[in-house]
Amino acid sequence: QQQPQRSYGAPRNYSPIPEVPLEELRTRAGSALLQADTTMSHAKQELEFARAQYTDQQVAEFAQEIARAEDLMLLTDSIPDTEAEQRAWLTEIIDNSQEVTRIAQEQDAKLAQLRNLEQEAPQAIEALAQRLPQLRASVEEIAAQYRALKERYLPSALEPISKTPTLLESNMVLCAAEVEKAQATVAMARSEAVAHLRTAEEAASQIQTLGAAVNTRSHELEQAQLGLSTDLLGIQRDVAEAKSLAASQRRDDLGAVAAGMEAVLNQVNQSASARPNDPLTLANQLRQLSAELDKAMTNMRATRERSRAASQN
Repeated sequence: QQQPQRSYGAPRNYSPIPEVPLEELRTRAGSALLQADTTMSHAKQELEFARAQYTDQQVAEFAQEIARAEDLMLLTDSIPDTEAEQRAWLTEIIDNSQEVTRIAQEQDAKLAQLRNLEQEAPQAIEALAQRLPQLRASVEEIAAQYRALKERYLPSALEPISKTPTLLESNMVLCAAEVEKAQATVAMARSEAVAHLRTAEEAASQIQTLGAAVNTRSHELEQAQLGLSTDLLGIQRDVAEAKSLAASQRRDDLGAVAAGMEAVLNQVNQSASARPNDPLTLANQLRQLSAELDKAMTNMRATRERSRAASQN
């Protein structure tokens, strides 16, 4: 096995292997590189077998990962001069080789799963076909949950999940259609049936992902709504203190600031109790208001403390 070489330019940041003799480091690099090369060769062979057996689309993900691993092995041909440079260079070879080995082994395992899926295709197709009514019920449940959220919250609050109804239906239709195609082809073209099965399984998984996203957003909005009451009470107290301080210090400018904040606070309060609303946006408005209030209050409190100190002298 010929050890690849690369040009060495400006110093780079590495996490160097603990100081060991340079020859031992070379031995480690050569061993890691040999293992990576062997593992990569096997993974590429398996990829080509899978490509011939399945469609390019079915093995595209595996091909991309193996190409990424190959990029890590690209080295050019001038050896660094100093011992420190050689150590960094050999360390890079070891790190890259270990990553190549990991990627290749991972993709090899996934290809093995794909082949196992072909052997078990009839049972897997039947199992997914039996799940279709349950998936349809899940779609309807998630869609109903989304409709309930639309009644409580503004579109801005639901923006991250706004495409849920369309995606639910499209994935349900896709899943059912691909299961039907898999059932029709499994007896005579099992590789083709596996391709349809995998597409159907991905659609089913996407339905679950959409449901989890709706649940997560629902929880986030509920928690934000609950937090608004506490936040509003705290800022109301601060506004009352600001108005009192402005009056005691005869600061009309600060009094106007406090009055303006009170008006904004009242608007937020009304929006918080209205339906539909956007509690996350309202919470952000309260945070901004609190920051402005803290800044104004700092000045007023400092003036009050100076006045107290002066009266005590």
